[in-house]
Amino acid sequence: MAWGRRDGVLKRWTQVDLAEEVMYMYRGWRLRGASVFLFLLLSSWPLAQQPAPPPAPTPPGGTRVAVIDLQRIVQESVVGQRLQKEIQAFQEKQQQELRKKETELRQLNQKLQEQAAVLAPEALRDLQTRLRDKQREIDRFREDAVAELQERIEDAQAQLENQVRPVIAEVAREKGFDVVLNPAAVVFASRAVDITDDVIKRFNAKVTQPTKTP
Repeated sequence: MAWGRRDGVLKRWTQVDLAEEVMYMYRGWRLRGASVFLFLLLSSWPLAQQPAPPPAPTPPGGTRVAVIDLQRIVQESVVGQRLQKEIQAFQEKQQQELRKKETELRQLNQKLQEQAAVLAPEALRDLQTRLRDKQREIDRFREDAVAELQERIEDAQAQLENQVRPVIAEVAREKGFDVVLNPAAVVFASRAVDITDDVIKRFNAKVTQPTKTP
């Protein structure tokens, strides 16, 4: 499950809530930005790290906690930007197909309105059937598009998490932190414990560095 806002209230969303939110995106056949959905899924990461031996003695205060902004990881990392573009390209393709089907439906409806009074009963029934079939086709297309969008978002979340998690752990250990949290989970965090910049810098460096040849 993930955390999200609905009607201004922060709540813990179930898979049903996520599905409803994606359906809302398609309502009226208008698509929202991919980063919203990536962040929604990324915000459910269990970021707390297992305690690891820090390079320096743990201060008297006890466990050291860092924070990392997952939304910035999505928006500013090379991998996050690539995944967003891929999802956006899928959304645009689906939107174009929906518009095409919408136009076909509108043309059938217009034809029915214009010719209903002059068509033979059999021809009229055929046109009405075609109109109903086209509407069902659009409904199925929208349902399939939503399901595929959710699958693509989940795949993107897994890809990004698998690649950035080791970098988060690496930076946290080097800086002597024992636990890493999403800022949304804390009331206040000093910038001194925010490792987002360091993680993004190292993550991008690892992704863009040339592959070594044997």
